[in-house]
Amino acid sequence: MSIKSNLFSWQVRQAALHEERQIKAFLNDVSRLPKNNSELLTPVKIKCLKPFCIKGKTIEPGQVVEVERFVAEDMIFLKKAEYV
Repeated sequence: MSIKSNLFSWQVRQAALHEERQIKAFLNDVSRLPKNNSELLTPVKIKCLKPFCIKGKTIEPGQVVEVERFVAEDMIFLKKAEYV
């Protein structure tokens, strides 16, 4: 083999190794993504201020219902409910 072909094959291997290192680094970063907080699934009581639907049922103003915390926080943010 000539020096030129050896150099070319070396460059191809180096490029492949570099790409493999980048992929491994990316996969390591993905594994450190935040986990879901289990507190978001705890039930809390809210009082309805404006009508909305949960699981196909209409909740009327004044009603007190128990929902998961993540649903409650969304409804409170939208000013449709408040904590009891």
